[in-house]
Amino acid sequence: MNEAQLCQYSQTEMIKRVYQELPKGSLISIISALFFSYFYYQETQSRLIWIWITFISLAGAYQIFSSRTFLKSLNKYPEYFWKKTLSVGAVLTSLAWSFQSFMMLGVENLTLNGIYMAQLIGISVGGAIATLAIKKISYVYILLMISSLSLRTIIEQHDYFIWFVLLQFLFIIYCLKMIKTFSEAVLNAEMASLRAKNELHLQNQLQIEKLKSIQSARLASLGEMAAGISHEINNPLSLMRGRVDMLDDLYQNEKMSSKDLEEFLDSAKQSTERISNIIMSMKNLSRIKDKSEFQSFKLDTVLKEIKTLVSHRLELENIECELDLKDMTYHADRSEIAQVILNLVNNAIDAVCDDEENKWIKITESWDDENNYITITDSGHGIPEETLGRMFDPFYTSKEVGKGTGLGLSLSKSLMKRNNGDLNYNPNSKHTSFILTFPQTP
Repeated sequence: MNEAQLCQYSQTEMIKRVYQELPKGSLISIISALFFSYFYYQETQSRLIWIWITFISLAGAYQIFSSRTFLKSLNKYPEYFWKKTLSVGAVLTSLAWSFQSFMMLGVENLTLNGIYMAQLIGISVGGAIATLAIKKISYVYILLMISSLSLRTIIEQHDYFIWFVLLQFLFIIYCLKMIKTFSEAVLNAEMASLRAKNELHLQNQLQIEKLKSIQSARLASLGEMAAGISHEINNPLSLMRGRVDMLDDLYQNEKMSSKDLEEFLDSAKQSTERISNIIMSMKNLSRIKDKSEFQSFKLDTVLKEIKTLVSHRLELENIECELDLKDMTYHADRSEIAQVILNLVNNAIDAVCDDEENKWIKITESWDDENNYITITDSGHGIPEETLGRMFDPFYTSKEVGKGTGLGLSLSKSLMKRNNGDLNYNPNSKHTSFILTFPQTP
């Protein structure tokens, strides 16, 4: 949401809260009137007191009714309708309480006048704050309440009435300024809260989109290897099928021995373990998580899973894979690092598969005082200079149409950043080389 939308939303939310609190405020108003009528009973006419109580009750009933209607039919009427309804209720309530000033005409009791003054000022300020959602109504609330007090002073024409009216006028100015300052503070606080919520919502949306991109890239990687994976699964299945046919023939001819059965069971066990390992590797690499799950691991365990998924492509393209491992320990999300290495190995296979000879991929480990490094190099001749600045951009690919998503390197760099590491191209190598950087763990 932009600033104008946030401001409008903030205004709407403030009006909602006012309507939600109206029943409580109205009940408190009626109870307060009944309580104060006890003090006024001895000094004022009972008829005026009953008129005042009735007026307060009707205003309260209107407020409660409008609140219930608002909560049931919020979207049925436009916002300006609810503002008008709220304004009418506020004016009725302020007029009802202002009636006290006429009820107190001629009352000389200082204690009672003190109660009346404190009550009128307190209710005027409280009512103004309660209706801050519509600032103009807050002003009207103050003016009606204090004006009734000033009018009573003028009617009674005591010696001090000029100074008293002046004091009330200054109080009105102070209250109006206070309402303006307070309403701006409330609005600013509300806007700050909404901005924070809006920013959090945007961050959540970005995180969701990022997770979707990660999942898409992972599935794309597995999709590119689908033929190889199906071959890897089909081989042990074909072997098992052949063994089953052989056992069936032996059984039909009554020539099956315990040795034949033992060999079949061993072969079946190896085949099912092979299939299970392939499926587990696919599951680990396709699993999506909200956040990285750090653990300690060694690179050889990760490469074992990756080899399960790419071995067929390596054999098919006659690509040699060389490892130079140093038995180093990494602290990161194992499956995410496996995804990064798998992406780079797949890219390397794609890059060198069309070469006629001397095709190889080399994975090495190294370290210095601050970091551990995994370097993945292939027999290619590097990346063109015009491509270097864009190769980590999302959806950028130098492959033929339909052969790449453009998410592999972008995803890999994001995953490395998520694991407190980094992924960079090595421009100093005469072959195509990428370096995975990990901070050393204590």
